[in-house]
Amino acid sequence: MTTPPYHWITIARFWASGEALFLKSVLEANDIPAFVRNEYLGGLFAHLTLGKAEGGIELQVPSDLVEEAQQVLEGLETDAQETDEPDEESEKGLS
Repeated sequence: MTTPPYHWITIARFWASGEALFLKSVLEANDIPAFVRNEYLGGLFAHLTLGKAEGGIELQVPSDLVEEAQQVLEGLETDAQETDEPDEESEKGLS
């Protein structure tokens, strides 16, 4: 687990807080502390005030847990891709 001294490191950026908050909860469920910086800064005109092409809402984790957090998020992407692929049974039901 995290031991001081550590810094919060941004591992992802977003234009809206919804996805950031969801991923924060995923990380916390895997015992990784997470923080959403600028959570209330998003919105319709965020891109005009932030001046950053990648978004101003930041998902952050402690510096000593960056690799572990990235592995959790990569696993989440892999799971999502696997569930998007139709299986043989569902293909048979469509014909």
